[in-house]
Amino acid sequence: MTIYFDTQNNLAWLVRLSQLDFKKEINMANRADSDLIRRQNRHLVLEALRFAGRAPRVELGRLTGLSLATITSITAQLLNEGLLLEDNTVAPISTRRGRPSVDLSLNPSATHIIVLKISIGKFEMVLADYAGTRVAHEIKTVATHDMKIHEVGKKAASLILTFLAEHNKSPRDVRIIGVAAQGAAETGAGHLMWSPAFKEVNIPLTEPISRLLNPPNPRQPTTSSSAPTLASIRTFAALP
Repeated sequence: MTIYFDTQNNLAWLVRLSQLDFKKEINMANRADSDLIRRQNRHLVLEALRFAGRAPRVELGRLTGLSLATITSITAQLLNEGLLLEDNTVAPISTRRGRPSVDLSLNPSATHIIVLKISIGKFEMVLADYAGTRVAHEIKTVATHDMKIHEVGKKAASLILTFLAEHNKSPRDVRIIGVAAQGAAETGAGHLMWSPAFKEVNIPLTEPISRLLNPPNPRQPTTSSSAPTLASIRTFAALP
């Protein structure tokens, strides 16, 4: 599970987060150029489908500028990973010879994301699927100003768990959590340095949320592939 922490006070980045190719996290400094190119090409294909909604491979080639061979290889991998769907129900009439074109689209059930927006007096949550469709939305009134430092992350995690349960989901169904908050953030640390919503300063958010949503299981080895994984935590600068 990746937790993104942002101080832009809106939910406009919801759809873009849901389209991230979060199947693999790559350390750019330690990877060969060919790996970087492959990841960039995957991103181009996913972005093209995000804007087009659905498209055949030939159209994806036109939209991305990639060769048909590259598109075929990338989409085969994405299909194998469960990130794309093929639509064989539409068979457009064509005078061309060869195999009919098949539309590809993002697989909504590949995973889900949650965006939590923290502002004065309220916590707002949105659940979306991989295709960027909003599944659920809820606003909770919270007395934020008088909350203690250790209470904020705990409250956020508690609300997220309840929100998921109400929609028959668990943390294992979520790959990304985005946290948006008013104020200024400490880059890379996942701390809210200051916010008009709170009297306290330097409030940790990503660490307590990830810890409470991913409690250790004494019966399960920490190396188990079935356990949720916490990838990079990214803190973005506040927008004006």
